[in-house]
Amino acid sequence: MSRRGKILLGAAMAFLLITCGALAAAGGDSLVSLSYLTGTFQPKALEEGQKAADSALQETYDEAKKKLDDYQKTLSPGSTGSAGQTQKADAWSDVLAPQSWKQGELARLGTGSGFLLASGSVTLQHDGAVVDITEGAEAASGTALKANHRYLVAENTTATLYVQAASSLAVQGGYSRGTWTPGSPFTDVLPGTWYTDAVAYVYEKNLFTGTDGTHFDPNGRMDRSMMITVLYRLAGNPTVSGRTPVYTDVAKGAWYEKAVSWGGSMGITTGTGDGTTFSPSMALTREQAVSFLYRYATRFLGESKVSADSLSGYRDRGKVSDWAVEGLAWAVKRGIITSTSSTESILDPQGVATRAQMAVLLQNFSQKLG
Repeated sequence: MSRRGKILLGAAMAFLLITCGALAAAGGDSLVSLSYLTGTFQPKALEEGQKAADSALQETYDEAKKKLDDYQKTLSPGSTGSAGQTQKADAWSDVLAPQSWKQGELARLGTGSGFLLASGSVTLQHDGAVVDITEGAEAASGTALKANHRYLVAENTTATLYVQAASSLAVQGGYSRGTWTPGSPFTDVLPGTWYTDAVAYVYEKNLFTGTDGTHFDPNGRMDRSMMITVLYRLAGNPTVSGRTPVYTDVAKGAWYEKAVSWGGSMGITTGTGDGTTFSPSMALTREQAVSFLYRYATRFLGESKVSADSLSGYRDRGKVSDWAVEGLAWAVKRGIITSTSSTESILDPQGVATRAQMAVLLQNFSQKLG
């Protein structure tokens, strides 16, 4: 009998017993009193019905859990599930029991496995879907785990948890435990992300440094002082002695002073406001970042200008500022910037440029223009 059938049968039995007793009382049956019906018979009937329903639900749950456990034990945590691989997991945990994990370790989990971060820093990558059960939403690949949130790996999905700092992490189900090594000294740049190679490239070329010795801060915002410094390094750190203009908000001896002076003298930056300030800490939008690159290309490298028609295929073309149209059209034509979406043509010109995005832009720029 199905679960629904068992539940309905239990409820029907209880209802039938209650109804029969009530009819007997209404017909003048002296053997059944109203107090007995309401005080003894009815509660007992409801209790028996609830037991029958609970038993049916538990039986259904046990059957489903056994099927999931049997499937999970035959699925390789290192495969996607859809590839047909059936290698067993390296380890198994019946409960979410916290374990100590060191920086540089990783856990790979297959379909049906769960996990919970008690403390520390762990980033999730997956090739399908992972559900944040606590929040009731999917967890995007590349996001940091939230402490005390329970997660479940969905069907045909492999999840990899990268431990970026000593952590207390609980896993349930099948999993493999291993280690990972970043391709650069930055522990917050994980293998296989869309910016991994670009970060390694800009670091090796000495275009970017980290926010400290072991962190790149890929999702951190890019500001104007960082941008002009990167271009200054790309140009070979040219001499800037005696060059103008001098901006009132660029302190003498600041780490970006020479870069700003060089950029101003080359026309790569014209300052902000009335042109007497540079605004070094101002966040850089994507269209501003590309405009810096465009002016560097045309005024330092001698690149030719292009038609703005290159932007006609982008859905948010109308959001591009008039002064940025030419630069973005050049960047699109040159293949230096691409859509921020995998399904639509979107430039996101007003979005704040992240350090990871700029690493990719600069890698594209350097490799195409030298």
